[in-house]
Amino acid sequence: MRGWRLFGEGCRGVVAPATVRPTPGPRGDASSGGRVQEVFWGGIRFISAINVLGLPGAVVPVAVHGKQPIGVQLIAGRYREDLALDAAAAIEKRAGVLTHQLWERMG
Repeated sequence: MRGWRLFGEGCRGVVAPATVRPTPGPRGDASSGGRVQEVFWGGIRFISAINVLGLPGAVVPVAVHGKQPIGVQLIAGRYREDLALDAAAAIEKRAGVLTHQLWERMG
């Protein structure tokens, strides 16, 4: 945490990958206990790590490829949730709200 705090003093936040694999489909992470564990420890390990460290982060979709969203994780310094949320809002303003596109593709 000390290293992260020192790093954070020089920047306002970090844009990182949200997943290392394509995003699971609707309820694709909940098909079995094994699948939940596979997604948590495998596909979303970057998100999981930031949560375990107690750092504020926000995940926001930036595009849709095929039927799946592509997102980024925005990580801020400790106790700076405002920076992560402000960055997410700025990206959503630029990329647009993709929720409606995703719902349409699920149908």
